[in-house]
Amino acid sequence: MQKIAVSFDTKSVLGTPQKPLVRRVLSRRVAAGPASSVPPVAVDPASLPATKLAGLVDDYIDDCAIARHSAASLSNKRVRLGKLLWFVSGRGYEVVGEREVKQFFVYMNAPAPPGGRWGNRHCVAPLSTETVKAFFSGIRAFFRWCVEESRMGASPLARTKPPISRPDQVQPFNEEQVRALIAGAADTAYPTRDTALVLTLLDTGLRVSEVCALTHEDLNLHQGEIIVRSGKGGKRRVVPIGRATRVALIEQQRAVENFLSTDAVFVSERGRESGAALGAVGLQRVIKRIAKRANVSGVRCSPHTFRHTFAVMFLRRGGNVFTLKQILGHESLEMTNRYVAVAQADVAAQHREFSPVEGLRLGKKKAR
Repeated sequence: MQKIAVSFDTKSVLGTPQKPLVRRVLSRRVAAGPASSVPPVAVDPASLPATKLAGLVDDYIDDCAIARHSAASLSNKRVRLGKLLWFVSGRGYEVVGEREVKQFFVYMNAPAPPGGRWGNRHCVAPLSTETVKAFFSGIRAFFRWCVEESRMGASPLARTKPPISRPDQVQPFNEEQVRALIAGAADTAYPTRDTALVLTLLDTGLRVSEVCALTHEDLNLHQGEIIVRSGKGGKRRVVPIGRATRVALIEQQRAVENFLSTDAVFVSERGRESGAALGAVGLQRVIKRIAKRANVSGVRCSPHTFRHTFAVMFLRRGGNVFTLKQILGHESLEMTNRYVAVAQADVAAQHREFSPVEGLRLGKKKAR
């Protein structure tokens, strides 16, 4: 067979000597190593580039807004996912996957660092189990959305169990502390607002977000009612109020109308704009200030403690558990029954102390 001679042009168009084609290909293979020795790069379906996280968060919140989630729900999503973005950025992660998200929850459960949690020197208190659980649920919902929208192949939290639920111990204010708080509210720099605030919390058991969202349209003081439009899950309900609370709210309305043009019932003294609604952090600050003025100690002084106090006192005075469930805005009796247990324990203690039979001391022999 006649051999065919193949010649290669050894000069490029620029005059630079070129290697023969076969030799060039072989030299590249040698430099890269044997083809079989280079494993394919495995892409974790439960991870994504950190640079994409912020855009996905924005898209997710937009979808939730289109789905008519409540304003409180949207705000919570922004806060919780914003903390995740802060953490990922601070750690310098290039990828967000199962390991990185787990480290976020390790950070939440650990003691606050010297500079405070979230870079805030004021955030040093340990986070409650309920707070961590709420973050877990919110972030898990976000990653599930990412999977449903084909933005990720799998959720980084798919194999992670949620935090064990350990509800906070219900410890209400006692009657002496309640009276001291009312007196303390009347002795602050803003007595009209603070008195109306304390009485509203004690008389209704409203949540923090519900109190902060109250506007003048929500007050039907002629009928003695508060309309809660921003309840949990966006549900609306009507909560009755007593005479003393109505009078305090009327005085607060007059005070706000005389000095400010605002729709908010409870106004912050530190808002960026005149007449800004009192926020959750501001409300917590006001309650702590009132508790300090009233010398109340031995119990957590927070807006939620007022909710506990309302529920337990309502039951102690003979209130119906189903009515209480409706007033508090609970979806089921599970949470309401926690208050029933506290109220019943109080009844048992009262019975032991004041039982007519026990008072006769029938089981004890008379001293000779």
